[in-house]
Amino acid sequence: MIAEERLTDSALKQIERESYAFFAKLYPRRFCEKTRSKETEYIRWLLATNPNTPAPILDRLASEDIVSLLERIAEHPRTRQATLARLATHENPRVRAAVAENPNIDKKTMWRLAGDIHPDVRLRLAEGYSIPVAILQALAQDDNPYVQNRARKTLNRLDQPMVVSLSVGCC
Repeated sequence: MIAEERLTDSALKQIERESYAFFAKLYPRRFCEKTRSKETEYIRWLLATNPNTPAPILDRLASEDIVSLLERIAEHPRTRQATLARLATHENPRVRAAVAENPNIDKKTMWRLAGDIHPDVRLRLAEGYSIPVAILQALAQDDNPYVQNRARKTLNRLDQPMVVSLSVGCC
């Protein structure tokens, strides 16, 4: 794990150095520390949105406190369950709601989000078809009518058999 963290830190630093050098050549007089900071933030956002970014890089990026970046990490399909569990306790409801939409969250995190104080978090959890029926049933009894309705709709859709129709064209 320690070697993996060192690799992750060195990989991020290498990406930052290369991008800094690239932009400094493009804009030699106007490239200052403020621009470098914005460029670094943009590179981190690109890493968080890239579907091929490895989990250790995402774990490292999750230590940042930029809400838009944390939302992308929470939505990422390669984010580890431990990272998702940590993000599920973030103070910003947008980050917690993004975690609720990730199909890779574990049941303990799902239950924590089902009891979240913010209704948008519970609503986004109620939209998930990978959520266990017991959690959806609990959400169907929620105090918020929108959460109740969404959980009931999801439960109804899960109960319906999948119908596949094939159309054969003529002529």
